[in-house]
Amino acid sequence: MSLPYGPGGKVPAAVIQRVVEVVCAEAASRPTVLLAIEDEALRDASRRVLVRSLFTVVEAPAGGLSAEAVEAAAPDAVLADVRTLDGWAAVQRLRRESRADGVPVLGLVSAPREADRRWAREFEVECLVPVPFDPD
Repeated sequence: MSLPYGPGGKVPAAVIQRVVEVVCAEAASRPTVLLAIEDEALRDASRRVLVRSLFTVVEAPAGGLSAEAVEAAAPDAVLADVRTLDGWAAVQRLRRESRADGVPVLGLVSAPREADRRWAREFEVECLVPVPFDPD
């Protein structure tokens, strides 16, 4: 699934909130989302959107995505920055770890390219979320 851009070339916060709600539909009343985002501004904007939508937000140590971080947080979903090959490699490692199997991952991308879509299918990423997005 790819999200539409809104005014100013940004995805509206309401769209991102709805996508996370759908991914976490079977979760408890206040789903937990693990943020695996190194960029501080993007991490802060993501946290604001999710907290405002009543999600519990846990940040991965140093913004890194790992099976250990997923196991420790026990999230209902992961919001991971996959704008670089390192981000995709982290998702690939996560999917190889049986402890993290089945945890939905949403990937943040600059603009979904064909390679991103292919990797999303291969590594079972639920949705590609374009950045920047409007946190308000």
